[in-house]
Amino acid sequence: MQGHPRDRVDIKKLEWAISISQAKLEEFRPGDWLNVREDLYRFVYGDGRDRSKAKFEKLTPEEIQTIQQHFKECFDFIAGGNLTTSLRIDSGLDYQLLVTDPMQPIMQRIIVDDCALAAQLWLLSLLTTSRLCAAQIRKCPECKTVFLLRRKPQVNKNYHCSHKCAVTAANRAYRLRQDEAMKQNKREQAHDSYKRKVRGRPGLAKVKIERRPRKPRRTN
Repeated sequence: MQGHPRDRVDIKKLEWAISISQAKLEEFRPGDWLNVREDLYRFVYGDGRDRSKAKFEKLTPEEIQTIQQHFKECFDFIAGGNLTTSLRIDSGLDYQLLVTDPMQPIMQRIIVDDCALAAQLWLLSLLTTSRLCAAQIRKCPECKTVFLLRRKPQVNKNYHCSHKCAVTAANRAYRLRQDEAMKQNKREQAHDSYKRKVRGRPGLAKVKIERRPRKPRRTN
């Protein structure tokens, strides 16, 4: 995806948010918790340090699990093809507009005491300012992982989260086509054998033999 450098930063942040929403936090080691606290701060406030960073550094595993659940619910909602969701915002929100360079786009910053709410609000902000369409956040048809597609999808085309899943799906489709071709070949051979058997009877050498329509399989 091409565009302004800021757009690419937003996309990378959203990709990180999707990744952390599906991370196995129960397998995290002490160093992983330190990293995810730093990553959460950077996700909301970017680089640098201010009064909010100390709060992120003190996030407990339970609070990080709450943030993860918020992220997961948001991405699952979008990837599931839903149309509308809402978020009730409590008081205590400080919304800032930042001008770091008069020749660069105006930026925003959300200051709120609750780190979990700050992360959730920033996620929603990124989703609306990144210029993504909802169909770019989707579930892999192979492994069901939520992922971000960096280009607008074509209608009626499957996309996968990784090359591995794409190859697995392609191999399965190929095997199904091969199996169906083999079954069709066996049906043709059986029909030819039947025709030879019938026409070998006296007086039936030129009889016309048609296939019976196949009955649909019953499914439980």
